[in-house]
Parts: sequence; structure tokens; C-alpha cells
Amino acid sequence: MTRPEGTSRRCFLAGAAGIVGAGLVVGTARDLLLTPAGAKASQPAIHPRSDWGQGLPAKGVLDAERDVKFLLVHHTAGANGYPATAVPATLRGIYSFHTGAKGWKDVAYNFFVDAHGGIWEGRTGSLEGPVVVDATGGSQGFAQLCCFMGDHQAIPPTEKAQAAMTDLLAWLAGRHDIDLTVGAKVTFRSRGSNLHPAGKQVITQTIAAHRDMSSTTCPGDACYRLVKGPLAAAAAAKAGVTGAAAVRTPAPVAEMAPTSSALPPAAPTAPEASLPEASPTEIGEDNPPPTTTTAPAAAPPVEVAGRQPEAESTPSSTGPALGLGGLGAAGAVAGVVLFRKRRSRAEAESRSYKAELLNPPTATPVQVPDPAPEALPEPAAPRSPFYRPEG
Repeated sequence: MTRPEGTSRRCFLAGAAGIVGAGLVVGTARDLLLTPAGAKASQPAIHPRSDWGQGLPAKGVLDAERDVKFLLVHHTAGANGYPATAVPATLRGIYSFHTGAKGWKDVAYNFFVDAHGGIWEGRTGSLEGPVVVDATGGSQGFAQLCCFMGDHQAIPPTEKAQAAMTDLLAWLAGRHDIDLTVGAKVTFRSRGSNLHPAGKQVITQTIAAHRDMSSTTCPGDACYRLVKGPLAAAAAAKAGVTGAAAVRTPAPVAEMAPTSSALPPAAPTAPEASLPEASPTEIGEDNPPPTTTTAPAAAPPVEVAGRQPEAESTPSSTGPALGLGGLGAAGAVAGVVLFRKRRSRAEAESRSYKAELLNPPTATPVQVPDPAPEALPEPAAPRSPFYRPEG
């Protein structure tokens, strides 16, 4: 810049500084207007569908999810401690279960994260763009599903898995313009699940867990606390969201506030060489909805014909009106009385029988009539000593 003639050096330098300062202000304002609150995180390394699903195409047309409002975290509820080499076979097993027994067109989740930090494309086309998903309990829509491989009811995901999930969530949030600012929430009308019927207004955090959207225990208690605290904060920090630094530093899982029951310590993982191959039949299903035992309602009292109702506060001399329980009790009492009568009768018969054995009755002599005297032959007439038979 050339100093004009007649202008002092001091004035020239002051004017130049003002021009530079004005340029900086204008440039900063433009950047604030054109740059989102958080810089978009770059895409992490993701195994494409072809790395595990060759020959396993989707069994139908998959629709695009045109309005992604939030991200939903799941777990497969399968075995833990699997080797990295078993992941492709496990994913093929999940595909077989989801498209077979579950009747879905493809695996339910858009992406999987394994215990060794690997990220895998799940539902066909999820790397290219958002795809409508399925879920146990029904999918209410507006989300992309990210699923930890393993059962995280009592044991949280490994540190490598947590780091990979953080990278995945931060990248997806940038791709779909999802606000990860602490406390950010979204509102939508559910497309229908067993927790939020179709048409119901739902308000949720931008990173949520499956149990927030369906009646299920997924993604397990240990993982749920992680999603609601450290994982969301770490994803926000990874995405460079303004204000994310104000969130408390993610604490180790062991230091998290315990629930009503303490979690058992994680079992040490054996070397991969000694671990068996994962069975495709034991994985791929979220935990079922929690079951609650409901006590049966008390049966209404049975009205006895011809009996006047009595006030509840007035005791009855003949007892309260019999309900089903009272009828059962009366039947039991009658049974006891009948049993006692039969037992008394049996005891009496037994005593009589024993008495007869010990003191047999004296036999009454039978009066036999004397036989009639036999008729004696009449004595022969005396013969004369001079009698001689003729001839």
C-alpha cells in the first residue's frame, strides 16, 4: 500500500490498521453465518456391507429415511468375548435371523460396532445415505440405528467400542445436521412402536437409546447409563459442538452413579486364540420387553339370596357375605368335618374288630335231638324140645 502525498506516516499506519481490523471483523462475521455451531466430523473407517454380506442381499425394496432427527443406540444382546475374526460370521447370523424369524427385509441396524473397535455397515445402502430401519417393538422412524455387538446389560462396551461409537455418532450427526449441543432435543410424531403409538408426539434427546423408543431393556443397563452421559458428551466434543467443553469429563463406568443394584465387575477377556467362534444362533435379538407380574384382581363378593347387605363397619354375627374365597373356605371346612366323621367311624370299627379278636364270643351249644330208639325184633317163640322140622 502506497502512502498518499501529504499524509503523515502515523496517520497512514492508523488508517491501514483500521482497514485490516475491519476486514477481520467482516470475515469473522461471515464465518459465523456460514459455519455451523460444530464442525462436521470426518467419516471414520467403516467396513462396507461387502466385507461380510456378499451373497446376502436385502429381501425387498428399502426406503430412504428422508428426515433423520436423532440417532438411536442398540445392542445385539449376543455373546461377549468374541474374537475379531468371528465378526463377519456373526453378522451373517444376524442377517439370517432378522430376515428369517423376524421377517424383516434386511438386518435391522444401519451400523454395527464390534468390541474391537470395528465399524460395519449394516442395512444395505446405509453408507451412501439414510435408510429406513426395523426394530424390536417397532420403529417410530426419524432415526438411524447404531448397534453395539454384545450383551451390555451388566458389562459396558469395551473402551475401543466406545471410541468407535463416538466417532460414528459424531460423523452421522454432521451428515444429517443433528444438533449435539448438551440438552438439545427434537420433537416428532411417531410412526408407531409398542411404546409410542402412531401419531403420538415424542420428545427425545438427539442421541437416545432403544428403550426410550420401545418397551425393551435394550441396550442394557450398563450401556444405557453410558448413552445418557459420557457417550453423548464425547460425541458432541468429537463433533466440535460449541459448549461441549462445558460438559463434565466422561467418567469411567466404575465411577458412575450406581442404580439400585451394583454392577458386577467386567470379567477379563481371554486371548482371542482361546475363544470359540461365535454362534450365529445366539445373537441378533434385542432384549425382550420387561415382564411385570400383575396380581389378579380380587373377586367381587357373591350376593347370597335373601340376605340383606351389611355395612362394612358393622361386623356380622353370622360372618361376612361369602366371596369366592369364602366359598372355598367353607368347602374346606366341610371337607375337614366329613373327614373327621369318616375317621371316627373307621376308628370305632377298628376298635370293635380288635375287641372281637381278643375276646371272641362264646359259642352257644346246639341242641341236637336224641335219635328215636330203634325197634327191637320181637323175640322168637320158644320151641318145644321135641320140635323137629318137617322133612
